[in-house]
Amino acid sequence: LSLNAWGGNQLSRRRGSLVATLKTYDADIVCVQESVGLAHLLGEALPTHTRILSAAKPPPARSKPAAAKPPAGAAPKLRLRETDSTVLFRTSAFALLGEGEAPLGSGRTLAWARLAPHAVGPGDPPTLLVGSLHLLHPDE
Repeated sequence: LSLNAWGGNQLSRRRGSLVATLKTYDADIVCVQESVGLAHLLGEALPTHTRILSAAKPPPARSKPAAAKPPAGAAPKLRLRETDSTVLFRTSAFALLGEGEAPLGSGRTLAWARLAPHAVGPGDPPTLLVGSLHLLHPDE
């Protein structure tokens, strides 16, 4: 399951639906983008999972010409200040063989985990490489 959780944005309004979604789908592997500040919520919703977290890093400062002010009444353009990616996996289903981060430039980091299923059947892969990454639009 892959989910962009919007970090703490309007969390008080969204908490119940986020927890319900995670519990309902009960996925063995969950990748969450924009998970800053959601450690407690993820632990509550997925108590049988191990969490691997990439460091939250603000995007690097860029020199840009001054932008024109938006027209009166226009919605302000929101800017993400920090994001992170999290990989969670069900401990009873997988063993963790390795984990890490891969910097991809522009402050983006791929969180990854190499997992080995505890039970492998014919045709099953011996290991899985799982990654979670949050990308921004080039203008952000």
